[in-house]
Amino acid sequence: MFLPYLCRFKSHDELISKGFLGIIICFILLFPQRDILAQTETVSSIEQLISSGELKRAKALIDQQDKRFKNSPKGVELMGDIYGGLKMWDSAMARFEKLKSLSPNSPSGYFKYGGAMGMSALTKNKFAALLDLDEIEAQFQKALEVDPSYVAAHWALVEFYLQVPSIVGGGAKKAKNQANRLLEVSSIDGLMALAKIAEDQNQKDEAETLLKKANDQGASLWTHQALIVFYEREKKWDRAFEVLNSALGRFDEPSLCYQWAKISVLSQREIDRGMSCIEQCVDQREKLVNIPFKWVLLRQAQLLRLNGQSELALTKLDLALDIDSDFDQAKDERLRLVKLLN
Repeated sequence: MFLPYLCRFKSHDELISKGFLGIIICFILLFPQRDILAQTETVSSIEQLISSGELKRAKALIDQQDKRFKNSPKGVELMGDIYGGLKMWDSAMARFEKLKSLSPNSPSGYFKYGGAMGMSALTKNKFAALLDLDEIEAQFQKALEVDPSYVAAHWALVEFYLQVPSIVGGGAKKAKNQANRLLEVSSIDGLMALAKIAEDQNQKDEAETLLKKANDQGASLWTHQALIVFYEREKKWDRAFEVLNSALGRFDEPSLCYQWAKISVLSQREIDRGMSCIEQCVDQREKLVNIPFKWVLLRQAQLLRLNGQSELALTKLDLALDIDSDFDQAKDERLRLVKLLN
């Protein structure tokens, strides 16, 4: 169906290609003045743990807080985010239902409740899931009634309409209409949404044109990465490296180095720079958000193999498997290396 929790393009392994949008609610009116700094620091710490996937630690930190925080809109929202990250959809829905009551004039609760309901629907049989479709759509629409400029809800509806057949209320035509409404709110988001629809419709040239237009206008890390990922999917390696090179010159972002290393492996080109990039990723592993270190080690091993250093590559794979013994891609690469060495 869809993942409205993830509404921005990302390119990294083990991620669906969109990134998370949230709202930070001000606590000035909720806590005494002397508590503001401590609560702000707590929220920041919890959000950082959630962003890095350390959900159990984030939950433990919330559990340590007083009842005022736990029952505040932000505390409730963060707990819902954690349950969503843990795929405990019914628990997430309960939190976001409470958030809607606490902050009826904020779109966040409706948006996230609809998202949790959508993910819960995926765990049901098809007939049961169909019964939820109208309510899921209604929650996203309610978020836009509260705030017509709420970009995340526009994106969620675009994705919803793309994945729901027209016979039950979805379809590419409705998705495009929604993307055009998004275009009025945010030209860059609108162009990116229209590009996604075009690519889903196998209109690759139109998708590329829209992505390039969005990147020319926005010139952000997001628009660069979206174009890079498009070229990666299309195996247009020269264009991918060209945009990557531009992005690396603009942004101090370690994930771009990972992308270079990954595309070097896939294309078997630019191996020397790929080696340099993956070494930077190893050195800056704490800055690599949403890229598990086991994948960094796998890409390093693959590049070492392509560079003729199979024995050293084997040690990197063993380190990856020490992190996750069920890492299938590392297992496959190890079998390949063992055959090369024997």
